[in-house]
Amino acid sequence: MHNIGIIGYGAFGKFLKQSWEQLANAQVTFITKTKVETVRKMAEEDGIPFYSADYRDLLAAPNVDIVVIATPPHLHESMAIEAFRAGKHVLIEKPLAMNPTQAENIIRAEEESGRVGAVNFMMRYSGLMEKLRALRFEGLLGGLTRVIVDNYASDEGLKPGHWFWDRSKSGGIFIEHGVHFFDLAGWLVDSDPSRIVGFATERETGIQDKVLAAVQYANKTMGAFYHAFSQPDDMEETKSTYIFHRGQIEVFGWIPLELRLKGSVTYAELLRLEEIFPGADAQFSPVEKTEIVSSGVRYTVAHEINLAYVENPDKQEEYAKLVRRLMDDFITAIENPAHQMRVTLADGLRSVQTAYSAAESANAGSE
Repeated sequence: MHNIGIIGYGAFGKFLKQSWEQLANAQVTFITKTKVETVRKMAEEDGIPFYSADYRDLLAAPNVDIVVIATPPHLHESMAIEAFRAGKHVLIEKPLAMNPTQAENIIRAEEESGRVGAVNFMMRYSGLMEKLRALRFEGLLGGLTRVIVDNYASDEGLKPGHWFWDRSKSGGIFIEHGVHFFDLAGWLVDSDPSRIVGFATERETGIQDKVLAAVQYANKTMGAFYHAFSQPDDMEETKSTYIFHRGQIEVFGWIPLELRLKGSVTYAELLRLEEIFPGADAQFSPVEKTEIVSSGVRYTVAHEINLAYVENPDKQEEYAKLVRRLMDDFITAIENPAHQMRVTLADGLRSVQTAYSAAESANAGSE
């Protein structure tokens, strides 16, 4: 049994604890929060045997082997390094760090410790995104040419004094939030950025609430990432669009829940798409033009297809499943040194590099 300690046990830590209760080989046994009466009450309510207002007590606990860091980003570097030096395996909430140098310092500490580290990019464990990645690498719609992310998030729970708005603590929207989407896009594009340009707008109070990044990848795929924390709760919406030579795919939800696809395919590709997306609502018809050209590439096609697929209509249930899959992968890497995790600290570094470059570009442009 692996004993997990969570540093920064708030609403998200409670969600992680509840999600991991279904794992047979892991349990949360130690939590920390800065106010002792608050953490004592939370530990009693959630049946957690050990707690402290000082995270160093958790690091010193001999029965804790996995440390989860769920604090604001400006604390990640120091806490992760201390945890590795204490001989713990460390899972860090995104972003890995505030900037690439800090991320590299964390990776160095992991290497020196001989322990396992990872960043909480749980969206890589989405069944829907696994299907999309299989489609992309099998070339079922031809080459991927563009990724577009439109993320409209609520700010109703983010009061003016919240640490999220303080870029010295959060890094800003690109770093605190955008890393999820930079990582997922890079995983699908399978190429590193070659050019990044960022834009941002601020309210009169100085709060930076809307950002946009244009990313060109080395393989010539183009990306556009828009994030706004300005919507009412009931108007939150996230849609990611993937443009291919012979079609496009829309994915709905920041936790990917639903996919819609349209494109021109061969009969064999049509059958494969129905295999990848079992139970999907798929409609197809013969094409009038069987020879098409896209981006200078000539294709022979037979059918137009429109496909709608729902992975899971319940967002919270899907979210919990993803963090369980990540922890299961993490534990497998702990128990089997030959196992390669789906997401590593190196992935965390790459996303921070992209986000940091976008933020630097946006801030330079606003001066």
